[in-house]
Amino acid sequence: MKRALLGLLVACTTLGLASVALAGENANAAISLHVTKPTTKAAQCGSFTHRTDQANPFDVKGQPCPHGLGSFDVWVVVCNGSDSVGIAGAEYGIAYDGALGSGADVESWRSCSDLEFPSDDWPASGSGNLQTYADCQVTNLFPTLTKAAFAVLGVFHVTAYGQDKLEVTPRPVTGYLKVADCQAIEDDLTSAAVSRKGAATFCSNRQGYNFCRYGVLAGGQTTWGNLKNLYNSN
Repeated sequence: MKRALLGLLVACTTLGLASVALAGENANAAISLHVTKPTTKAAQCGSFTHRTDQANPFDVKGQPCPHGLGSFDVWVVVCNGSDSVGIAGAEYGIAYDGALGSGADVESWRSCSDLEFPSDDWPASGSGNLQTYADCQVTNLFPTLTKAAFAVLGVFHVTAYGQDKLEVTPRPVTGYLKVADCQAIEDDLTSAAVSRKGAATFCSNRQGYNFCRYGVLAGGQTTWGNLKNLYNSN
């Protein structure tokens, strides 16, 4: 069963055979970033925990880097998916200041999926990735999101040398930001009215953006005005 699901998703996502839903059951999903202070340089996929306390300086706002540099783990996650169809894969890209020793440098990447199809220059700025799981991801780590599936795509180890913004983008090779469910149906999030692309800021008091925490929550509403205030990183 695992191999059948994985094979179907690989065929769909790499060959474009999947059914694409503009407003499917994962239409409220997002690909976001969670910034945490690392305990080691080799973060383990199973060690991810979402921090819900407002005082956490590494969630959403990044870190002001008072000494000019800092090391962080930046987790790439899919959230707010449907627990009825789950999450089976995603495609996306990343962007940041790509100059070595300037802004934030992505020093390593650890995938938390079963298969990935990164571009040759991944995880360089402007690169992209496509990832799939053998098991349907239905875990909910966010108690405020009812019936919301969640998946950890992977984790970057980042060293910040100056001001920068690391952000999720559409996958450059296709121009799409998508989440696939466990029935091999893809939800296209590229042109969603509310941004589904997470952003984390470093060495700056500018606020990043984390839809997993501030987006359209099940059973609640978030206004576009409030979201624009949160997405204050330009």
